[in-house]
Amino acid sequence: MDRCFALCLMIGAMLFTVTSGADTTCPMGTYKIGDDCTGICGYCLDSNMTVTGCNQDGGECKPVENSKGVVEVFCKVGWKGAACNQPLCFQECGSGTCIGVNVCFCGRDINIVGPQCEGTYN
Repeated sequence: MDRCFALCLMIGAMLFTVTSGADTTCPMGTYKIGDDCTGICGYCLDSNMTVTGCNQDGGECKPVENSKGVVEVFCKVGWKGAACNQPLCFQECGSGTCIGVNVCFCGRDINIVGPQCEGTYN
């Protein structure tokens, strides 16, 4: 039992060393919040339109040069922002809020309904 306890402590210490600390390189798809790799990258794309990682410090997507020589951020369809983590709703959400690709949250009032939060149910 003592050997298992010592081995488990050693393995736990090694895992902690891999996932935390100022010199840590985060796994693909994550970025640092403080010293730990707990941030989740948005939907960043590279110049070949392939999903790619984000900046390790802050989570922004890595800007790439487009075919016209302009440096910009490419996001998966339906996402926007420097970190490609802001959803787009191609329809208006009216009084609601866009919370996912083409998903409107109409608020806590269950009487407000419809794809664009336009109707009321009585």
